[in-house]
Amino acid sequence: MAGFLLRPKEGGVSEVLVTRYQKIVRFSGIYDLAVTLPFALPIVSVWMIDAFSSAHGYFGLSGEVPSFAGSHMLFVNLLGCIVSVWSVLRILRPDPIFGLFDSFGRFSFASWQLYYLLAGQVTPLLWALFVPELLWGIAQAYGYWLIRQQQKNHFTKCGVADWLGAI
Repeated sequence: MAGFLLRPKEGGVSEVLVTRYQKIVRFSGIYDLAVTLPFALPIVSVWMIDAFSSAHGYFGLSGEVPSFAGSHMLFVNLLGCIVSVWSVLRILRPDPIFGLFDSFGRFSFASWQLYYLLAGQVTPLLWALFVPELLWGIAQAYGYWLIRQQQKNHFTKCGVADWLGAI
């Protein structure tokens, strides 16, 4: 189980890769906090949803942005709160295992976003949230996989690994 948690090895290449991976985990937390903190605050979340709805109408997009009642806003605020807390955890303590689990959550969010986008039931503006969600998920899952491969001495030359190492 200790190997699964991926603590950096002193002086090894793994230490460099883990440190760089932790930057990805931290930056994904910063991104999430910036995007979701407004939804944790009742007054601000109303403004955000109104802005989303106005942009949808301005561009004359298909799909819909429904009116939100109090019970809907409760769930918007709860989701904003829990994602904000999860974001702060990853900012303050960007453990690789948190990046792995965040990638699972991102793939889950992205799956549901894609489902509703393809069904045409939501505003196409959601693509602006789907794409970063998917990219952060890939970056974190792949980065964790690279670290695991290195720990098992199965590390191979890879352009994405070079990019990850350059961060």
